[in-house]
Amino acid sequence: MQLVRYVPAPAFSVWNRIPQFFLLTAGPALASSGTVVTKFSNALSSGGVVGGGGEDRSAVEENRRRLEEGYGLARDVQMELDSLMFKSMFAEDTVGANDEALQCLKKGGTWGKADDYMEFVRGLADLERRIIADAGSIGGKARLKVRAYFAESDAMIGKRGQTYVEECWKGKEDGEFQDVLDFQSMTVARTDHDSLVQSLKALERIFVEAGGRMENDAVDGR
Repeated sequence: MQLVRYVPAPAFSVWNRIPQFFLLTAGPALASSGTVVTKFSNALSSGGVVGGGGEDRSAVEENRRRLEEGYGLARDVQMELDSLMFKSMFAEDTVGANDEALQCLKKGGTWGKADDYMEFVRGLADLERRIIADAGSIGGKARLKVRAYFAESDAMIGKRGQTYVEECWKGKEDGEFQDVLDFQSMTVARTDHDSLVQSLKALERIFVEAGGRMENDAVDGR
């Protein structure tokens, strides 16, 4: 993403066509997000072949197996859905991705209160403290639950980005917001920026944390 920062803003008028080209023309195995630039650059610099998505294929297969065995979604159906997903995505107008890319790079305006993310979290903690104080007379209020899921290898934010986000939620002194924010983070092994959202392990944990009930209590492989 550091490289993309130097791309002139007008060039982003065709940003949405770049992943479309690589996914539907050059090779459908590439990722749909901005990681396409990083993966393409890595492939060129290493002499590799553009494609493969960069993910651990064994991890993808393991995820498919668990989804089939635990939830009854056949592997061939999963593969067909993967194939149709990108075709369906780009069958519609994706021009909004251009504005999104500009916004992410702060080329399209301010991030508002999140311009300084540490101050954003601090403001949220202060707001929660006021809410808890007001709710004290009616039985109190639970801490705000915040869960962050990170890929093991993320070309968009890297390990420095993950550390930054975690430090923002923990505060300058670890545990600064512990009285009002119940924050926990998790790094999902063998995932990248795109495969994380499809990780069954992460999805199971999200539903359990939200108070849902998974059919076979399969969190952490159980």
